[in-house]
Order: sequence, then structure tokens, then C-alpha cells
Amino acid sequence: MSDDFLDDILDEDKEPKLDLPELKDLYDMDNIGDLSKALYDIRAKEDEINALKSDIYQRREVAEKLIIEKLEEQNIDSIKTDVGTISKKVKLYPRVTDMDALRDWVVQTGRLDILTKHVSRGVFAEVFEDTGAYPDGMDAYDKATITFRRSK
Repeated sequence: MSDDFLDDILDEDKEPKLDLPELKDLYDMDNIGDLSKALYDIRAKEDEINALKSDIYQRREVAEKLIIEKLEEQNIDSIKTDVGTISKKVKLYPRVTDMDALRDWVVQTGRLDILTKHVSRGVFAEVFEDTGAYPDGMDAYDKATITFRRSK
């Protein structure tokens, strides 16, 4: 694998390369049955990796929670260990508890900057279906995806 692993799977336009040597060696790239087998195998490997990542993430969460408890017991925010310095930082994360109240606050204060630039696809689709037009200031694009159900 190259230093920039994306070079191995993306072309110069950052689109997926369709001539991945590993796939060509294992599957007939002109046969949809072989391509579906490739997709099946890739998704199975992805499931394996995701399960492993989930387990690792849970273990990290437990270790971090225990370290935070120990730091708080000792009334310190950081400590140097044999493997490095551990520091505790407290971050404030917002959470919407009353959307109507938030909307009123945004209108009253004019602070639209508190909102992110994400748009609900469901509401967008509903507006487009009802009016036949996109909301002002918006555009859209189509993206083809594959739904794959494994045979039983």
C-alpha cells in the first residue's frame, strides 16, 4: 500500500478506481454475478471490521471513563505516565430539548449561526414533492446507491 492509501483506490478526480487489481484477480469484472459476490465479500469483511471497531471503541470508552474517575479522585486534570501524558478536558456539547423554543430564540436574536448547514433530506423531499421546486438557496443532486440483501 502506498503512503497515501487513497491513491490505491481513487483516481486523479478522487473517484473510485474501477480497475482495482485485487478485484480483477478474484472476480470477473464483466459478470454481474461475480461483481455481486465481490460486493458480498467486501460487505462481509466490512461487517467484521466494524464489529472489531465497536469492541475496541467500547474498551477505549471504559478505559477513558476509569482514567477520568482516577484523575477526579486525585483532583488533577493531567498526569505523566510511562507511555505519555494524559489530560482531562471538559467540553460543552449542545443538545436541542425544545425545537420550538430554539426556533423562537433564533428568530428573536437573529443568530442563525448557531445552526449548522445540514438540511433534513425528508423535509427537503417533502417540499420538493409538494411544490416541484427546491427551497430558495438550495440545489440537489442524485446519487445512485446499491441495496444488497444477502441470500439465505
